[in-house]
Amino acid sequence: LGETAGEVRSQLELGELVQAQGAPGTWHSATFSKSYINPVVVFGPATQNDAEPVGIRVRNVTATGFEWQFDEWDYQDGVHAQEQVHYVVAEEGSYVIGGLVWQFGRSAAVNQAAAAQTFAQAFSAVPSVLTQTTSRNGAAAVKSRISGVTATGFSVRLEEEAAADGTHVDETVHYLAIEQGNGRLVTPPYLSFHAAVTAANVTEFLKPQTFARKLAEPFLFADAQTRNDTDPVTLRFANLTPNGADVRLQEETSADVNVTHTAEKIGFLAVSGALDTDEDGLTDAWELANGLNPNNPADALLDPDGDGLNNLAEHTYGTNPNSANGVGTVTVATLAPDAYEKDGANAAFLITRSGGVAPATVSFALTGTASAGDYTLKDDRGNTITTSITFAAGETSRTVFIVPTLDSLDEYPETVALAVSPCAGYTTGSLVG
Repeated sequence: LGETAGEVRSQLELGELVQAQGAPGTWHSATFSKSYINPVVVFGPATQNDAEPVGIRVRNVTATGFEWQFDEWDYQDGVHAQEQVHYVVAEEGSYVIGGLVWQFGRSAAVNQAAAAQTFAQAFSAVPSVLTQTTSRNGAAAVKSRISGVTATGFSVRLEEEAAADGTHVDETVHYLAIEQGNGRLVTPPYLSFHAAVTAANVTEFLKPQTFARKLAEPFLFADAQTRNDTDPVTLRFANLTPNGADVRLQEETSADVNVTHTAEKIGFLAVSGALDTDEDGLTDAWELANGLNPNNPADALLDPDGDGLNNLAEHTYGTNPNSANGVGTVTVATLAPDAYEKDGANAAFLITRSGGVAPATVSFALTGTASAGDYTLKDDRGNTITTSITFAAGETSRTVFIVPTLDSLDEYPETVALAVSPCAGYTTGSLVG
């Protein structure tokens, strides 16, 4: 009864927004499906379709909705390509939802100084804490940053870009603190969820995070729990599937070009977006539409068309489980043209594919005036690579970083070019970056 009451009283609502921002200063409106008294709104990170660093800013939270925007840092142009973001809203308060404690709260006077926030109800262990700036009293772009999370509270501050003056007027910050673990709502539509805090292992490279249970069409919320590195940073995610997601920290470059970030702990909450009775990652509706059994989790692993994508992958990427998929067309472009040894800046090539979702390995060759000893190749997960990079099922882009070798030699500027090698497994577009 307690869980049912908590779920009903909280008026928990989840939303997904897919939006581009064509002009700076643009605000987008979102409307709740129900009316609230004291709503608390928290966004998750954005995808990374646009390489420019970005956070989310919310204002004008009312009983019926709110306004939001992609909050690029002040040195940027405020124009941003289409991204996917998720939000959660509930009435302020503490609730038992799906067997775990969820606490929705707010701090009304947060600025650049660390301020202690005490939970209205202490947790039995350290929770996962997610925050969101929900006002725009100051015009400068800002991100809420937390640290010192305990079972009784946390510290929160606002961070502007590094080139700013280091001060900011008071803003309101909403937060969701949730007990770590996994559960399932006892009220319709019986959504499953997983909340956790990672080890201190998330850096500027994508880091895979695995969910404790399969979550069909998941919503993702995440926030840094530590401040081991004081450089301003936002979170981005990629490759969200019922099994997990990749997350990374993205620094801004208003004051310097170094984007290396010390490893931080990340707190996250993932929630399924639709009913999945057998928790195999396939929604009941999709299983019924494709002749599968929503009470048989084993059918998620079947591959009726033999293309290397099982039913779970076909569902995740919106493809036909009865029609074989290909790899698609592969292209390469320069993402970051310059690298500097002493400044810690890396050059980068972006390899993308379109028109296919099957797993693939893309080979490439490097040319230019720089010798092999002048740099190391790394992928966007921080792995050292040499002449190829792998696309997982459904993955549409991978990044190859040119990491300069720091030495004592004074050298003239040198060049590196990457050319995708043609292969029978995929077609090629632009081959050279």
